Amino acid sequence: MTATIDTSGLDPVADAALTLAKDAAEGRVSVATVEQAAADRCRALFGTVAGPGDPLWNLHTDTARQAIALGAFTAAELSEWVAVLRQREGRSR
Repeated sequence: MTATIDTSGLDPVADAALTLAKDAAEGRVSVATVEQAAADRCRALFGTVAGPGDPLWNLHTDTARQAIALGAFTAAELSEWVAVLRQREGRSR
């Protein structure tokens, strides 16, 4: 016997969450599928950096700092970016 959850009267977000939970419990959707869909949506919302005028600019810079701190880039790659920044600022080395 499957339990029935009455979602009438709940807001659409709660209804969607309960539907997703039920689908996962009954094997109609996998965790991997949900994770991939979430990653795709995050990339669509966050994956393009437009610059300082972008409303997500502070989040982008915070995320970049965290990535650097966690070793996401090699020293060689960071050195290349330092050269780009110095050139942009009008100075070399």
